[in-house]
Amino acid sequence: MTDVIIISTKPGKPASYYAEILAKQTVPAGRLIIVRAPGCSAETDGFQASQDNIEIVSSRFDAEGYLLTLGVRASSGEDLLFLNEDVLQVPDDLIERLAGAVSEEMPMAFARTLPGEACTRIRDAYQAFLNPDVPETRTKNTLFRKGFLQFYTGGSAVMITREALREAGGFEAEIPLDPFSVPAAELFYLGRDLFYAADTAVVRKPESASPAAVFHRAFDLAAGMRAYAQIFGLSWRYAFKDEKRHRHPVILMTRAGFYTAKFTFSAKLLMKKGRFWTLPALLFLMLLELSGDLFGGIFHLLPTGLSRYLSGKRSWFSD
Repeated sequence: MTDVIIISTKPGKPASYYAEILAKQTVPAGRLIIVRAPGCSAETDGFQASQDNIEIVSSRFDAEGYLLTLGVRASSGEDLLFLNEDVLQVPDDLIERLAGAVSEEMPMAFARTLPGEACTRIRDAYQAFLNPDVPETRTKNTLFRKGFLQFYTGGSAVMITREALREAGGFEAEIPLDPFSVPAAELFYLGRDLFYAADTAVVRKPESASPAAVFHRAFDLAAGMRAYAQIFGLSWRYAFKDEKRHRHPVILMTRAGFYTAKFTFSAKLLMKKGRFWTLPALLFLMLLELSGDLFGGIFHLLPTGLSRYLSGKRSWFSD
């Protein structure tokens, strides 16, 4: 049985909003668990929790990893599906497809994320590098070729078995990363793979595309990986640098190399569509992310106040 866990950090969405999204699933969910961050309403909007298998958990803390852990504790399902609160549309066979993909050898699967509103052509092409339209099994070797930022799952619709999450050590209480990055990395170390279900897409509200938001996200990603260097390697230089944990030779990719590959992929995609005039803006986007990545990789050398200012998750940086 699959339980669905949703972290609610924004007020205004009752439990019925999420229940209606899941009501059409070809394989019904076991329970719907909503974990409310501080300041969010705990109203069920007329739903009886016992009757409709809805449970609402409230928290005094807003760390995403901590909230996810509360959701897992409230669940008894063998498989756990985590949905982002900004999901606008879910395919009717989402649970069926993801549950059918997970296994002991591949205990984690995630769906493709599509924006709910029209994004710019540039961002569409830029995100296609990490969010392609072809399903694939992602292994350590495929990540080595593309760069270790491929750990990013987007978090819009991620399924993982309870046993695998336990083996991976669960979620970190507070980390300025996609919270599924650390469990995914640990599963790779245990010899497991994950499945990217590109043909099972969920639609969600797009993230802000402002220059500041792009910089903040890159900074937080690099800072989180630097903080967890024992898992990800030195974030600015190499991924998986610890050869003791990896017994076969691999081609390691610099972070600058990763962004160059991402830019090249996006540029080719735009040029195929005849949009040559978008290349300067694409280059600006890449440099913006690269600069955020650079500062995030050395956040431990910066004053705490400056790191907090550069981050989009300022609560993570405390004095």
